[in-house]
Amino acid sequence: KQWYQRRVRVSRQNTLDNFTLLPSPSENIKIHMSNGNLIKTVRVERSQTAWDLCLSLVLKNDLPIDGNWTLVEQLVNNSCDKNNNRTKPTKKDKRSEILERTLEDHETVIKIYKSWGSNSENKLNLVNNRKKWQFLETPEMFFSGSVLDRVRGRTRDEIEEVLTEEYFSEKAPPVEGYLHFKDQKHNWSRKYFILRSSGLYYSTKGKSRAPQDLACFTTLQDVNIFFCVNAKIDHRAPSEHALSFKPSSGNVTLKDMKCIAADTEDDIMRWYHALRVVKFGDKIPENRASVLLEVTQEIERVHEQKKQAREAAIKK
Repeated sequence: KQWYQRRVRVSRQNTLDNFTLLPSPSENIKIHMSNGNLIKTVRVERSQTAWDLCLSLVLKNDLPIDGNWTLVEQLVNNSCDKNNNRTKPTKKDKRSEILERTLEDHETVIKIYKSWGSNSENKLNLVNNRKKWQFLETPEMFFSGSVLDRVRGRTRDEIEEVLTEEYFSEKAPPVEGYLHFKDQKHNWSRKYFILRSSGLYYSTKGKSRAPQDLACFTTLQDVNIFFCVNAKIDHRAPSEHALSFKPSSGNVTLKDMKCIAADTEDDIMRWYHALRVVKFGDKIPENRASVLLEVTQEIERVHEQKKQAREAAIKK
C-alpha cells in the first residue's frame, strides 16, 4: 500500500511538472494605441499573427477598416543579465537607445513578445501606415533596372505579378552602392555593398563584384531588421538614416549589433525594402493579398449589419 501511495505521489508530481512546462496558450499584452497615450491590455492567442491582432483591435475600437494597420515593435536598450532579463539601470544610463521595426503581417505576436525577456520596457504600437505597401505599388521609387520598363503603365495587380516573378523568387533585387557600417570596434567605415540572395556583402576591393572580393556582412535568416531612432547619438553613426540587425535569439546589446547607415532617407528605405524582399520573399505579396481580402470582407460585413439595423428600425 505504501509503495502504491508513493508511486501515485510521484506520478502526480511528474504530471504537475510536465504541465508547468507547457507554454501558455495565450498572454496578456499591452498595446499602445494610435490615438495618443491610450494603452490597451489584450489577450493574445498563441497562433495570433500581427495582422490578426491589428484587425481585432480595429474592429473592437471602431477604427477605420483598411489594410494599412501595422504593429510596430519598439526596443528599449537596457542592460541584461545572462538570461536576457533586464537589470537595474546604472547612473550612467541617462537615456535609452531605441530601435523600431514594423512587424510583417504573418509574424506571430507571442513569439515576438516572449523574445523580450522578463521586466522588459519594450513596446508594441498600433500604427496606421499609409506607406505600408508603397514599394509594391510604386517600385520605381525604390528599385532601378530593366524591370521598371516592364511595370511602367501597368495596373497594381500587373505590377505585383511582375515583381513577384522578378524579385520574390530566388533572385535578390538589384540593389548596391556605398554604405557606412559599424565594425566590431564600434568604428564606422565606408564600403561598397552588394545585396545577394544569401545575404548582405561588401567589396574588399573598391566596387569589385568578384566572389573572392566579397565579404559577408550579415545573413538575413536569423536576424530582424530595425531602424535606429537616434543613430547619431546612440551609435555615433555618420547620419540618422541607419538600420540595425538584431539576432532573433541570443543576448546581444543594441550597441553590439551590426549597423549600416546611408546618406539619405530615400537610400536607406531602398536598402530596407530590398532586405525585406530577400528575407521574406513572396510572403510579402501573399500578406498583402490576404489582408486586402479580409478588409474587403469586413467592410462588406459592417455595411450589411448597418443595412439590417436600418431596416429593423424602419419596421418598428
